[in-house]
Amino acid sequence: ADDPTVYRDEDEVEPWRALDPIDRMETFLRETGRIDDEGVAAVREEADEVVADAIDAAESIEADPADMFDHAYAELPPDLRRQRDELLAAVDDHGEDAFLRE
Repeated sequence: ADDPTVYRDEDEVEPWRALDPIDRMETFLRETGRIDDEGVAAVREEADEVVADAIDAAESIEADPADMFDHAYAELPPDLRRQRDELLAAVDDHGEDAFLRE
């Protein structure tokens, strides 16, 4: 996961929090009486379920590691071709299981 504290100071981030569109929309909906705590909880629960379903679907796919190089370019640039070849050689040397995350 990306850790923004490595390259961004918290003082730089804080002013932008007030502009977060999700928070602003929630504030608007609350102020206009269109949503309450129960509504917010329901939306969050549904969002959590949608994300969990998407994660389950993504994790259920048996992907070939070489596929990540397909369809990005009409012709694979030399650096990416070299990286693909190195990956395939490493898989051949160490087996697919060495690259699986548990």
